[in-house]
Amino acid sequence: MRGHSDANGLGTGKAVSCFKSGQWYSGDFVQGIGQGYGIEYFPNGERYEGQYHRDKVHGKGTHFYPDGKKITGVWSMEKKNGDFTVETYAGKVLSIETWNNGALVARK
Repeated sequence: MRGHSDANGLGTGKAVSCFKSGQWYSGDFVQGIGQGYGIEYFPNGERYEGQYHRDKVHGKGTHFYPDGKKITGVWSMEKKNGDFTVETYAGKVLSIETWNNGALVARK
């Protein structure tokens, strides 16, 4: 982990953490745990920008895909909940999806 740390060496405030999988997270930490706003990068070219709670995607955020699409909505402990907008990076809306506890229930 690189960035600010507390007396125990745990990331606190703004920091970057890299993982063996090739993923890395840049954002807010509290005692070494992703908490608040962050950006997570994945080896396949995807990235997520938004809120984290206890190292989990939780709250409003946007997931970007390498094919030029992105999905924006609210996650609850890494599960999609409610309405999500699927659009191009340029902002053209492709669909609205409704999710319940991680399960897709409707697409318009």
